[in-house]
Amino acid sequence: MAYWGAKQMEPENHAVDRSIAERAARQYNPGPGERRRQHVQAVLRRAPISGGSPRQTRMRTARMLLQSMNVVSKSSVLDPTEPPPLEGLAHRRSEGSRRERTLASTQFADGRFHNTVKLRETIQGGTMAMFGELFFGGQQRRPPAPLPLERPHELWARRPATGFRATWLGHSTVLLELDGRRVLTDPVFGKRVSPVGFIGPKRFHPVPAELAELPPIDLILLSHDHLDHLCKPTMTALARTGVPVVTALGVGAHLERYGFAPEKITELDWNEFTELGGLRITATPSQHFSGRSLGGRNKTLWASWVIQSERRKVFFSGDTGLTPEFELIGRTHGPFDLVMLEIGAFHPSWGTIHLGPANALEAFRMLGGGTLLPVHWGTFSLGFHAWDEPGEMLLDLATARGDRILTPRLGAAFEPEHLDGPTPWWREVHALGRSPAPVIVSR
Repeated sequence: MAYWGAKQMEPENHAVDRSIAERAARQYNPGPGERRRQHVQAVLRRAPISGGSPRQTRMRTARMLLQSMNVVSKSSVLDPTEPPPLEGLAHRRSEGSRRERTLASTQFADGRFHNTVKLRETIQGGTMAMFGELFFGGQQRRPPAPLPLERPHELWARRPATGFRATWLGHSTVLLELDGRRVLTDPVFGKRVSPVGFIGPKRFHPVPAELAELPPIDLILLSHDHLDHLCKPTMTALARTGVPVVTALGVGAHLERYGFAPEKITELDWNEFTELGGLRITATPSQHFSGRSLGGRNKTLWASWVIQSERRKVFFSGDTGLTPEFELIGRTHGPFDLVMLEIGAFHPSWGTIHLGPANALEAFRMLGGGTLLPVHWGTFSLGFHAWDEPGEMLLDLATARGDRILTPRLGAAFEPEHLDGPTPWWREVHALGRSPAPVIVSR
């Protein structure tokens, strides 16, 4: 049966796969016949057969066999999202469970996950106008000077007076402290958003605290598998700490490859929840997509999230466009002490899968209001807008509407109840010119 839920392979196709795989074994791995036969059978038992034409299926199976024999490299596999053969009973159990739950998901059909509302997968408005803006738009997409940072370490050493504190570390990475528990959202500590280390969008600023400087983390919350949310170097380092991860259905396959033990990973479908160490984490709908390569689109789920402790509730949007499901999320899970919504990387060409400032305020209203912390901006250039446009636009619109928003400096550890309103820190950057950015110690 397909790893990601494609149609079950017909018996005659499976027989052809076995024949091709055996011929490949004889050609590339000569040896005693019995040992070769056992090896082929072992690979075929764990091979994640995915959908497509019979020829594609046969080629994928043979390629996996050759990969297991070290005849071809992992990077040459056509579908990089397919997990390699997993060793050990725990890995096989998690693989089988993931397959079954994927097939059972109401969001999964025809080998892919889907949004509730059917979206166009092509760029809206055509590509010519988009490329014209890319090359000739004139927006200042990187800051003209270093960004001001705060060092939160001294405050982290003390318990928050209200029992609730947040620290925005950049992009969608936020350290939440709720009633004595610490949750780290979408941890990205790498220098670039890229599958490789030498190209791709580079961060605007150093991280306010390195991974080794973080206080003990109780839980990592990972919204989906895009490169600017699931950072391989970061997660590989965190896997060594033994911290548990809660993520969307299917994403655990990536995490196991990066070193997380299956028992440390909890994968949720929409409207499922889990309870870990005094926290309840609920996966709620969002409107986006997934994939870490051209061939891996929508093979894993994406989600928004509700984080609940004894006395607090936080909503985290992950990546999303504006969806009517926010109304139901607000009625079912609200009110929230803090609403974390993405505001960056927006553009009319992909307006259905990212909010942007205006739609973020509409989503904020649908969720029941309260206090808004904007995320997914100010760290990487992932759109065509100026680097500071999301913050400036949000501030203008929220002021006109009378919405309560907080825009703390990067690295500022703050208790939402103790802040009166936004801090337009990005305006300081233009005044700095080429002067060194101030580093403030939070006290």
